[in-house]
Amino acid sequence: MYKLTKEIKQAIPEVAIVASAPTYLREESGYLAAGAVVEGYADMVGFGRMTFAYPEFARDIMAYSFDKKQTCITCGKCSELMRGSRAGCAVRDSVYTDLYRELKAKS
Repeated sequence: MYKLTKEIKQAIPEVAIVASAPTYLREESGYLAAGAVVEGYADMVGFGRMTFAYPEFARDIMAYSFDKKQTCITCGKCSELMRGSRAGCAVRDSVYTDLYRELKAKS
């Protein structure tokens, strides 16, 4: 995916490119994001799922204190919630756990 992002950036350098999907690398995702920007693969990197699971992750990776116990586990429950109600982490946040259970009970 990042190879294609780099090809797009090289083909259209005047367009701001946002790379995505770094969350799959969990605690290593900050390194991928930094490398993608430094190496010209993208102008910035978007973190979606991680922000649901670990709202303080950006502050923590900048402080080199990433907490593996709060990281997104890439289970996809937030994406399921997004289709049915509001998006959030059904694993790390009890409000969204309850919403997820309600969603599943309806289906």
